[in-house]
Amino acid sequence: MPRVILIVDDDCELCELVGELLRAEGFDVEAHHTGEGAVELAAGGRFALVILDVMLPVQNGFEILRALRNRSAVPVILLPPAARTSIASSASKSGPTTICPSPSTRAS
Repeated sequence: MPRVILIVDDDCELCELVGELLRAEGFDVEAHHTGEGAVELAAGGRFALVILDVMLPVQNGFEILRALRNRSAVPVILLPPAARTSIASSASKSGPTTICPSPSTRAS
């Protein structure tokens, strides 16, 4: 199984921070900062996991997740702006997915 994780998030600093933490745990990390092309990249079979921001510009995370589920069963962790029931409901319609509050939205 590949040990490469794809992060799809337009927040470059967050990608860098999460990437550093994952690399310290022995994972290889690739970041993609737009939704465009993310489905093709994620469905390519290279990734053990996709960390996906819900609030991407142009093509949001739910659109990416729905398209990805038509092509791949790669595990996905969604990063919503806040843990909300409506987000969990929308995500569950697109197949098994984990929802994790984005580190940038957690209260101090």
